[in-house]
Amino acid sequence: MVFLKTKSFCLLLLLPLFLKGQQENLILNGSAEEYISCPESLAVSGAITKAKYWSAGIPGGFSSTDYYHSCAGTVPSNVSFYQYAAEGEAFIGFGFAFNSIGREFASGHLKQCLISGKRYSVSFSVCLPIYTNYAPLGFDCFEVYFHPTEFPLSSVGLGVSTRYNEVSDQVVSMQVTNPMIQQGVWQRISTEFIANGNECFFTVGCFQEFSAFNYSSVDSITPGATNLFGVLYLYDDFVLTEIPDDTTPEPTPEPVVPNVFTPNGDGINDFWVIENLPPGTAVAIYNRWGQQVYFSPAYANNWAGEGLPAGNYFAELVYRDLPPRRLAIYLKRE
Repeated sequence: MVFLKTKSFCLLLLLPLFLKGQQENLILNGSAEEYISCPESLAVSGAITKAKYWSAGIPGGFSSTDYYHSCAGTVPSNVSFYQYAAEGEAFIGFGFAFNSIGREFASGHLKQCLISGKRYSVSFSVCLPIYTNYAPLGFDCFEVYFHPTEFPLSSVGLGVSTRYNEVSDQVVSMQVTNPMIQQGVWQRISTEFIANGNECFFTVGCFQEFSAFNYSSVDSITPGATNLFGVLYLYDDFVLTEIPDDTTPEPTPEPVVPNVFTPNGDGINDFWVIENLPPGTAVAIYNRWGQQVYFSPAYANNWAGEGLPAGNYFAELVYRDLPPRRLAIYLKRE
């Protein structure tokens, strides 16, 4: 049985903050599809080490960060329904208990190190499971720590799992304004930031100390739940892209309409030429008695006053995207 291919209670909510596919994703295996080996059972703690380019951010010591992949073919014990991934057939699950350390993290690799002063966009999808023995609460702390070495804070003890607050002032906070307590719905969160430079890895989790303002109860608590003060989320489809330096298009130059031209055959100013002429501009020319003497539904700067005497005329221009314009022009034959 492949749980990610069957009936799902999760939908994917896409925010307009990020348009996927416009830039190269700098996160390796962002959807966790590639694996070093199948996690065999979706309930095995620490299985994230089986996902290619992923770890729990801890080189040694205990971590229970999970990795769920359809290759296992079974349902995880802490997600008691069949669930689609936000992208593909795999996702990562981790959280922590509020009444103890119990912090979990997921660390990944970048295709290339970030460039100092460059602006980037980071986003990923999050889902709070519906029925779970571990997550009757939802919270608002979703953060990313970009760092130069593979394991953050790995020199002492259990690394990031116990020393998370040491880098809380260096993390990138996702744009979440309220605790995410809607169960069974994939929601996409994103933010933008400017890189310090030389960040080649990243770690996702919560690096802040918690207060009652950070979390809220959800409705569905599985009978027999063992931890009523914990939170667990599913994470998927991690995307990091560089934002171009200038995404503002060049302003369209205003049309420059001459009020005189000299169609006398000398090769100079023989045509009534409008500079920066917008495509599809309709032009009508009238004599001083109001009679139309020329018309073009899409003027091409090719009117030479054929068959008309010198004198004053009136031009009416109708643009596609600009207000219409009416002006006097003088046709000079000398």
